[in-house]
Amino acid sequence: MNTLILEGRTTKDFIKRNDMAYSSIAVKRQNGTMFVDVICFGKVADYCVSNVAKGSRIVAEGELNIVEKDGKRFVSCSAKNIINCGRKETTDEKPQAQSEPKEDMVDISDDDLPF
Repeated sequence: MNTLILEGRTTKDFIKRNDMAYSSIAVKRQNGTMFVDVICFGKVADYCVSNVAKGSRIVAEGELNIVEKDGKRFVSCSAKNIINCGRKETTDEKPQAQSEPKEDMVDISDDDLPF
């Protein structure tokens, strides 16, 4: 069984070609950062292209692929499932203003509910 689960931040937006989408993620390790290519297909690819942006933290579940080319090893993940955990908040972004409670809202107690 070849199962891999990785958590990291995307280094670029997902790019779609035909029925496939790909990007790479930066995975933190004890002695540095490892960059892993993520490849997905079908509905997962559609989801990634429309909902995952550069800098998003994702969890990718899939199969590990290692390819040697010109004396170098390239690690990739054929993702079967992607979970988008959100984007990193920066200090440049303005905090969203909290809305004040609307005056037309009515407080309902448990005694007022019909069920």
